[in-house]
Order: sequence, then structure tokens, then C-alpha cells
Amino acid sequence: MILVRTPYKKEMLEVQGRFYARRGYAYAVQDCRGRFGSPGVWEPFINEPKDGYDTIEWLAAQPWSSGKVGMIGGSYVGWVQWWAASLRPPHLVTIIPNVAPPDPFYNIPTSTACSSFWRHLVGGYPGEQRHRRHFGSYYPQHRREEVHATAPPLPVIDLDKAVLGKENPYWRKWIQHPVNDAYWEQANFLDRLKDVNIPVFHQSGWFDGDGIGSKLNYLRMKESGHPNQKLVLGPWGHTDTAMRRIGEHDFGPQAILDLQRDYLRWFDYCSRESTTGS
Repeated sequence: MILVRTPYKKEMLEVQGRFYARRGYAYAVQDCRGRFGSPGVWEPFINEPKDGYDTIEWLAAQPWSSGKVGMIGGSYVGWVQWWAASLRPPHLVTIIPNVAPPDPFYNIPTSTACSSFWRHLVGGYPGEQRHRRHFGSYYPQHRREEVHATAPPLPVIDLDKAVLGKENPYWRKWIQHPVNDAYWEQANFLDRLKDVNIPVFHQSGWFDGDGIGSKLNYLRMKESGHPNQKLVLGPWGHTDTAMRRIGEHDFGPQAILDLQRDYLRWFDYCSRESTTGS
């Protein structure tokens, strides 16, 4: 059973669903709370751990499920895997978090260019829905200097109006919590990984703006002594797909790896083996 949870519109993942269904997997994709087809109120990060846990355990109990659930996806879709895993759902056997950030406090709002772009991508306002199909190919072209050129020096809280043209409720809440306090603790997961003993396929790129996440997450799992941790880094951007070019730089054919095949082989192994130790 493969689960994907996304804030970017579940219909965008039909091709991936068909890929895994043709290879013997049940595939479920779910809009995160308050996004597109899912009811509730969208608030980044906060509801994902419990929502992910509940979804995994519900899927595992279905008659068409073997009881083994894996997850895959990139960026925020990689984040939701870590949040779910941090609660140790009994039927989660593996995750493949592509280009996943670390704890949110160390990624948003401190990385203002990244967070401004991401808030624009997902809309950032209750009821406003946006998505972009080629997220990975778009990100390397994002011009951070343009963000900084339009940003007022002070007060920082008005950066949303300078970049997006309107107030952003999440940005303003984040700025009100400038230290790693109880608000951010709701979404922190790094310190919980010592108890998350499952195989993980970590993947990122040299030019991934969130690249620190895959490295920190991988190191935390290794430091905790968890076996079956695989890290793949290549000359790519914020994407789950190998490319040979970044802008004008061509890294040659050796930069092209069949990552989709590797993800499938990982799922094949974890679905056969009794690998969960959490």
C-alpha cells in the first residue's frame, strides 16, 4: 500500500498512481486538511502528524490492503512522511521523503526567499487554491534576488505585503514566534526520530534549496542506530527526478539515474520483508 499526502491537489498524481498500480500496489493519494477536496481548515504543518497517522492506520485496516503502508513524495509531500513517522504508526513500514526539509523552524520562516515562494505556490490564504505542475523544474529558476529586491528592510512582518501584495496569516503567525518555542514544537520531528526505526530512502540534490533537510534527517536516523538508511544526492535541484542540466551547467549523462526504478525496488523490498521495528 503506497500513500501520498499532498497540499498540491491529488489529481496531479494520477500518473504516479497508475505507475504503481500496474506493478501490483494499491495507491492512495489524499489532499491535506483544508486543501482542495479535503474539508477542514488549512494550516501548514500543525495537523499533519496526527492526520498522517490516522490515514495510515485506516488504510492498513482495509480489506484490499496487506497491512503494510509506505509513503513517497517530495518537498512538503516528503515533510508529511516525517511528521506521520514521528508518531510511529504501527503499519508504516518505509518512507521515501524526496527533497524533504528539516524541522520547520529551521526552514520557514528563516529562509525568507524559499518561504515566500512556497506560500505563493500553495496560496497561503484560507480558501485560495493554487498549484504548479512542474514544481521541481520551476524551483531552480526562482530568482531569490528579486524577492530580496522587493522586500522592505523593516518591519519584517510586512514582507508578505511586499512580495505577495497582501497579508499572509501564516507568515504573520510565524514571525510572532521567532524562537523554537511551543508553537514550532507541534511540528518538530528531528528529536523524535530516535524511536522511528524504519527503512528510509532519502533523496535530494546539490542545488536543492531545502537540501539541508535530507542531510540532517539522514544523519539523525544514522546517529540513532537505525539500519537500512539510504541517501542519494546528485547534481539536481528541488526535484525527485534526476536531471543532467541546472541552468547552463551540463553535468553529463552520468548525472542521469533511474530514480523511479530505485524507488520501486525499495518498495518491493520493504513490502516483502518484515522491516518495521517501531
